[in-house]
Amino acid sequence: PLLFTGLARCAHCGGPLVSTKITTKKMTKAGPKKYWQPAYLCQNRATRGAVACDGQRTYAARRVETALVEALRATLHSLDSAAILDEARRQAEQLLWSTNHRHERVGRQLADAERVLAAWIERLNSHLAHPEAGLYSESLLATQIREHEQRVETLREELVALNSERHAVDVQRASLNEFLATAPDWWRAFMSAPRTRQKELLKQVVERVTVGREGFSIDYRVTREVMAAAGQSLRWRETRTWQAG
Repeated sequence: PLLFTGLARCAHCGGPLVSTKITTKKMTKAGPKKYWQPAYLCQNRATRGAVACDGQRTYAARRVETALVEALRATLHSLDSAAILDEARRQAEQLLWSTNHRHERVGRQLADAERVLAAWIERLNSHLAHPEAGLYSESLLATQIREHEQRVETLREELVALNSERHAVDVQRASLNEFLATAPDWWRAFMSAPRTRQKELLKQVVERVTVGREGFSIDYRVTREVMAAAGQSLRWRETRTWQAG
């Protein structure tokens, strides 16, 4: 299997690059001989033509993978893991503080809204039991209950979203710790691993790769903001041109 399937995108249309094979011919004493070699195929170009993508249809796998893996090796060896981790922790703590503060505020608002809703429901029940003594009409009570039910539902959804934000921060921090723990020994582990394990290792450190006529870029699994604050903004996205040959 090609190393970067699932990670590779076309620079010209943004579509996925998938696995294929292309033929080449070499002259032998017996005449021309056809060989098959693996390649990355732009799915948009292959299925919808040049209207959907004006880039290349295929890229030789050997050329792509040799260039990308060498760029990865050079980048991972130069990462300042301590600086990146310190900045990531600082940003995560700030985000968590802000999210927790909002969570507490929304929680208080939800408790108040639920109390008000319960009061209107109690008024409606009293009205239904003794309509002659009610201060409010049944239609007004029903309208108030619907409005406050909507308010409660909105606040509950906001709390769910805030819980998701807090979870996302924890997941991102764990992912970053894994990335930085892997980076120093990544090359050794990668070179000694079988092909299937190499694909798994790539997903630990690479978000995506983009391949085009002029060259390629690599997006690493560290956010742009963290890398920039740690003084390594150029390493968040690495762009290189193809070498001759």
